[in-house]
Amino acid sequence: MFRILKKIITYVLLAYVALYSIVWLFSPTVIRYFLSDYLSQHQLVLSDVSSIRYNPFISHLEITDVSISKSNELETVVFSLDVLELELHFYELLFDQVYVSAFVIDGLYVKVKKSAAGSDEGIEVAGISLPQNQAEQEPNSAPAPDDSSGAGEASFPYQLDAPEVTLKNSVIELAVDESTHRVKLNSFVISDLAATLAKQSLLLAVDSEVNQSSLTLDVKADLNQDDGKIRVDLDLTKIDLAHFKHFLPESITAFEGVVSYSGQHEISIEPSAIAVDWPKLSLKAENVLFTQDERTVKLAKHRLDSDALKVSVNLGNDGTGDDNSGDGLSGKSDTGDQSATVVAEGSAQISLDDFKTFYKSEENMLSAFKNLALNDVEFLIKEENSNVDVGQIQLTDAFLSDNVKDDVPALAQFKALTINKVKLTEQGIAIDDISLAGLALDAELNKDKVLLNLVELGIPVEDTQPVTEGTAVETETVASEEPQEAAQHKASEFAISLGEFRLADNADIHFTDNSVNPVYERHIAVTSLNAGPFDNQSPDNEIPYKAVGKSDKYAHFEFSGIVKPFAEVPVYSLKGFFKEISLPGISSYIKDALQYEIQSGQLDLGLDVTLTGTVIDGDADVLLRGIELTAADDHEAGTMQDHTSVPFNVALGMLKDSDGNVELSLPLSGDTSNPSFGFSGFMTLLVQQATIAAAQDYLITTFVPYASVVKVAIVAGEFALKVRVNDLVYPPGKVELQPEHEVFLKEFAALMKDKEDVQVRLCAVATAEDIGKPAGTVITEAADIQQLKVISNQRAHNFKDYMVEKEGVGSSRLLNCTPQINSSIEAKPSLTFET
Repeated sequence: MFRILKKIITYVLLAYVALYSIVWLFSPTVIRYFLSDYLSQHQLVLSDVSSIRYNPFISHLEITDVSISKSNELETVVFSLDVLELELHFYELLFDQVYVSAFVIDGLYVKVKKSAAGSDEGIEVAGISLPQNQAEQEPNSAPAPDDSSGAGEASFPYQLDAPEVTLKNSVIELAVDESTHRVKLNSFVISDLAATLAKQSLLLAVDSEVNQSSLTLDVKADLNQDDGKIRVDLDLTKIDLAHFKHFLPESITAFEGVVSYSGQHEISIEPSAIAVDWPKLSLKAENVLFTQDERTVKLAKHRLDSDALKVSVNLGNDGTGDDNSGDGLSGKSDTGDQSATVVAEGSAQISLDDFKTFYKSEENMLSAFKNLALNDVEFLIKEENSNVDVGQIQLTDAFLSDNVKDDVPALAQFKALTINKVKLTEQGIAIDDISLAGLALDAELNKDKVLLNLVELGIPVEDTQPVTEGTAVETETVASEEPQEAAQHKASEFAISLGEFRLADNADIHFTDNSVNPVYERHIAVTSLNAGPFDNQSPDNEIPYKAVGKSDKYAHFEFSGIVKPFAEVPVYSLKGFFKEISLPGISSYIKDALQYEIQSGQLDLGLDVTLTGTVIDGDADVLLRGIELTAADDHEAGTMQDHTSVPFNVALGMLKDSDGNVELSLPLSGDTSNPSFGFSGFMTLLVQQATIAAAQDYLITTFVPYASVVKVAIVAGEFALKVRVNDLVYPPGKVELQPEHEVFLKEFAALMKDKEDVQVRLCAVATAEDIGKPAGTVITEAADIQQLKVISNQRAHNFKDYMVEKEGVGSSRLLNCTPQINSSIEAKPSLTFET
């Protein structure tokens, strides 16, 4: 009996070995037959060298040298595999365990293609087309059964164990429309895998390249039922944005740059909540270029760093998992108002370097800055209340609107804008202080009064609809309702507060007007400006401000006051002065209307006014110092045309005091909304004419010490004795003071120091010899006239600078005249003086 049993066992074993040997030996042929038949249905061909062998003795599957190509394009490989080895321990099934002792894939290549919308739209994997919508392919298929009761776990009671699963040297090629993306997996390793339907744990390490960009990933997961923790370390290096341009609208013609990301992620899963922590996060972008509708944004570098970022999602259930009565989206149920909520909080540092935006080309620069830094950013975003705090915002080396191709500076530029302690909530924004350094504004008008440094955007102007009578009535009705609505919502108005605004250093303003002749140019330097605090929630608070500065070289101003812009009736007050404004320069704007030019003079303006709503009230004190007029466009000295201005000069003379000044005090009052608003009236003007205080001999004796400088003459037309200063003659073409001027300069300075009440007008006279033309040549060309005016102005400025800076003479006592040209043959280039 024992022998029979032994023989049976032997025969069974031999049959088992024979069957397994047959499977082992013939598995490549059998598998190849059935696989080739399936592939032929999809017009695919398996290569002849492909080998698929199964060893049943050790449950080992080995696949080598597999290559699948299109039947009509054999050179087009859609799938290839160098080596696949899979080995299972089936005896472990006795212990409810699926044990994978070895799983290695080496040299895998898969081509995935997604076709564009149309008749051939769909996804193709390894040459096999997949249905795009499973529901369309199987309309009668029954929905998946609800496995919330846990029956699925009972039907599959096995645990999957795998010490290591390796995928290496593999490529996945994804073709989307006309763009190709390539994912290269240098190494994809899953280790310590232990998984059941209720509990899973594993380690994952990935080293790959996406479109030649590096991607590394490390994952540690430990999940148990509805709880668990997952740690993910992800590094993406130099992702090329150009590969994703085809996903964007056609109006975006350029999308370039590289992006890198590095982050540590800790994911916590609970029955009622999911939380993601970023203990470390870094996002970088370089050489970003974005163009839409010929407008381009260019960014050299962007960086975001965070060491504390967290996003939490409250699923809005009680943790039992029985939440099937809700809508599935918001988490709301029929038994309570439970909904999913999201909370995000953290801190970050953000910086952008070398930002530019331009129209068509970089010659038409709209704006640019060197660096924008948001330091110490902290935020909390949630449904009830959100807030963002920024410790400091700093913008450096910025400018707006610049035609780079010309020599005209940018319309506006500054060195640094610093905003400290910003707090933004849903109710309002609060800023501690704002400071601005290195501000420069430059406005230059061309001959058509168009800003030369304003970049054109080429935006067509839309036709405006005519306002009909009905429209006007409707607008009036709406406007009448707005105050009531504003009053109702005043309490919920968005709050805005600013502690202080100030200039950190001088602000330079330069204005040039090429539309007038001669060209008007003025420089203004604001040396000090501060205002604040501002708070629109305290409308009755007075907001103080103060501005101090100078214009050109000697004019200066100082203004201060208070404003209440948020009050129901806004209030603005201004008190201060603007002194030593040179008047000849503004002749360009008045000569056409008056047919006169201001030959010399200065303006001192004092203001003390208050604007309440639209009602203005206050006073203006005007001092016209040494003002004289001449005929418009009279460039020749001493011509008969100049005498046409005598009546107007005589009229001004009647307003002059003993020092030759005109002093007026003008009350300002009225309603600025009234078209007839203006000066309410002038005070009675007192005519004070100078009288002869002594005889001519006395004057001559008085001025003997300055004989090289002055002479005394009776001027019949002026009805007075007048002291005249001798002319200061220059060599032709010279603008600097000469050694032979030394005696004159010393005596002139002594005269000005001795006679402290004397004011002198500096009138420069140029001749044809200054520009290399023969003496007596009549100058008619506009370019020549302008060149001579520049020479004359430089002589007057150099003389005044010497007297002010070297001799200490007050700048307000030296008044510049409009430069003139003398075409007489005996004329000499000179600087003339009038008292």
